[in-house]
Amino acid sequence: KKCFRVARANPDAAPCVEGDARMMVGDSCFMVFAQLQTWASARAQCQSIGADLAWADNAGDDQVIRDLRLSLAADPLDTWLGGTDVVTEMEWLWVHSGLPLTFENWRIGEPNNGGMSGNPEHCMIQELGDHLWDDRPCEWTYWFACRR
Repeated sequence: KKCFRVARANPDAAPCVEGDARMMVGDSCFMVFAQLQTWASARAQCQSIGADLAWADNAGDDQVIRDLRLSLAADPLDTWLGGTDVVTEMEWLWVHSGLPLTFENWRIGEPNNGGMSGNPEHCMIQELGDHLWDDRPCEWTYWFACRR
């Protein structure tokens, strides 16, 4: 397990000790788990430690998640994030708050709800390789990132 510490955290904040890789950024603890889970199972695991699936308010947050994934593998697996449009198609919200995304890092042509595949895609991943976002079927299994 690898641990990085980036900024002084609030001394009253919960310690950042979970995950296969983790990093404190201000008062936020970012964690990546190299375990294959569905989106719902990943969210339940995050919630069990007082967190939720990770969100990125800006490019720096997105980079933290990318760096944690790369600390675990040179070619990390796709990783669930906390974005979803399951309530209203193409209205992407962060599940922890129910608020719309204020920062986006979608791959060109995404989100596309599965395009021609016919598989509805309502859950967000950060992809391997280019680390851009894509929408995928929530029942598929990937690594996952949590934040609290």
